Amino acid sequence: MSKQGMRVVALISGGKDSCYNMMECVKNGHQIVGLANLRPEVQGEMDSFMYQTVGQEGISLYAEAMGLPLFRRTITGSSRCTEMNYKQNDEDEVEDLYHLLAEIKQSLEFDAVSSGAILSNYQRIRVENICARLQLVSLAYLWRRDQGELLEEMVNNHVHAVLIKTASLGLKPSHLGKSLQQMKPHLIKLNELYDCHICGEGGEYETFTLDCPIFKKKISIQKSLIVSHSDDDVAYLNLQELCLEDKPFADTEKIAKEQLEKDNSIEVVEHVEEQEVTEQPVEWIFDRKKSNHVTTSSVNVSENGQFLSLSASIFHENDLSDEEIVDATNKLLHSISNALESHEHDRSNVTYVHLYLQSMKHFTCINSAYINFFTTSPPARVCVCTDFNQREDEMGILLKFDCISNKESSKREAMHVQSISYWAPSNIGPYSQCVRQDKMLCVAGQIGFIPEKMTIEAGEVRDEARLSLQHVQSVLDVMKSNLAHVESCVCYVTRTNYFKVAAQVLLSQEPTLRDAGELLFVQISTLPRNARVEWQMISKEQSLGDEEEDISMEFHSFYHESCDKDLVAVEVFTSLLESLRDKLLRRSSGDHVISSQARLFFVGGNMSCTDADNVGRLALKATFPDEQCGNGKVAVSPPNLITIPVKSIWKPCCEQRPLVAVLKCIVNYRSQN
Repeated sequence: MSKQGMRVVALISGGKDSCYNMMECVKNGHQIVGLANLRPEVQGEMDSFMYQTVGQEGISLYAEAMGLPLFRRTITGSSRCTEMNYKQNDEDEVEDLYHLLAEIKQSLEFDAVSSGAILSNYQRIRVENICARLQLVSLAYLWRRDQGELLEEMVNNHVHAVLIKTASLGLKPSHLGKSLQQMKPHLIKLNELYDCHICGEGGEYETFTLDCPIFKKKISIQKSLIVSHSDDDVAYLNLQELCLEDKPFADTEKIAKEQLEKDNSIEVVEHVEEQEVTEQPVEWIFDRKKSNHVTTSSVNVSENGQFLSLSASIFHENDLSDEEIVDATNKLLHSISNALESHEHDRSNVTYVHLYLQSMKHFTCINSAYINFFTTSPPARVCVCTDFNQREDEMGILLKFDCISNKESSKREAMHVQSISYWAPSNIGPYSQCVRQDKMLCVAGQIGFIPEKMTIEAGEVRDEARLSLQHVQSVLDVMKSNLAHVESCVCYVTRTNYFKVAAQVLLSQEPTLRDAGELLFVQISTLPRNARVEWQMISKEQSLGDEEEDISMEFHSFYHESCDKDLVAVEVFTSLLESLRDKLLRRSSGDHVISSQARLFFVGGNMSCTDADNVGRLALKATFPDEQCGNGKVAVSPPNLITIPVKSIWKPCCEQRPLVAVLKCIVNYRSQN
């Protein structure tokens, strides 16, 4: 759904950021219909983790200055829940914002909330929590913007704000009352000398906005008083007398509509012809007599210490109603939950989820169940649609689900940004843009949304590939990584002639990935929102050294090329699993227990997913005849094998040799000591 043309209530503190975000809302086609403000119980500044309270004397003038209704509420709570992920607490000051917006909803129709968050996860997460509970959209167009560029834009776009609080080395009471334009050179110098935040995101200073293009009248300070907290240059300006002054008519509809472009590290990629990759009919040889129809959803589990890999499927005989799809998904997720609990895990330990759907028309129903399963700090997710290639005499497959769980949740951190911004697509839903587990980064599948619109525009596929890759880079940048540290990459496309275009976009940014065994391109049926390219990546932090850790993860790919001889399915699958087993067994530096999650992509041809599941079980039994096999030092558990039929598979390092099957593995290992 497009998030354009919404009616917006703006959270205002009087500061430059909340005002400039209102301007961005108007620029993006939204209508500001009301203003909301939380004020302290007593006059003056109060200690708050959430709200700017200095300058509250002038907030009442905003209503007339903008010609909009102003709704205010007194802050009665305090900062009770100070953990990063907010948990509802009736005595917390965050609940004052909930009650204020809930009260506004009783008298004013609106869809979204504007806030001026730039860098504070603490504030952003709490605003998003309130918006989710009230079914509102959070608009935070300043989020993760470069602060130097942002301050320059504010000044150039006629935001007239003055400093009303100083609390940083290099800022003195004498700077109070000076405008952003006057202070800009000094703020840049402080950033260079002391790494101070140019926009004051570290609490270095606070501002009060006297005028901007969407004000119909401007505010003038007639009398003020400097109030000092102590001798350490912490001071604020008490606004004792203010008045409104008329200004030339400002037509808010004429505010510049051009997008404020952030630093774009994606270079222009030269034109690449969309060449089809040669496809060959694939005929598999396998024995269907050994197949057994699965009639119920079941959970397969591979356990290794703190790691769990789980997978399950939903099978059906006839077309299902929406209610039946939701019910079936709930039952699958309940089974996953039971499996987690039986191994002393819970859903908060899940790091990464893959959803393979029969049809995107089922996505809304499946997601409605999923959204209630993962709530706070959800796992990263990849969702694609593939033809399960089922025959008429087989049960249909509605959904394949697999996930990785890690019991060490203390080492887990999720980045779940739900606000609409220019930074990257928001996740208005139950998955995080990225989850850090130890020092490994699991990035959710990224498609070519225009972030501020949450739409995909028609155009060149290379532009869509470039934009979706830019989103990956934006996420990795926040998580202190980059493309050079990518450990595993799967690029899903909907046509084979997108393979080489997407590859060149990626390799123009990170050429070292060309020969990487973990780079894989897969053609599937459909992507979310009819996207043509989706990037799925697992990376690591730049700070990750070469030191040996007790617990770690590895990534491996093994592939089978098509050839003239007959493709005996069980032999192909077994050869891939043997490659995995033998490589793991060669890891003999100490006593380790090793297990893995293995996704086997295969070109469907005449073999259905049910056929492949049964062939996979035979191959697993042949490769891992016992519960564990080893060489005396290394114990290898059978992987949790998930088979996924696809239309075509391609790798840049062997582009002239068509592939028929690839085993993509995530390997967990730990010391037994």
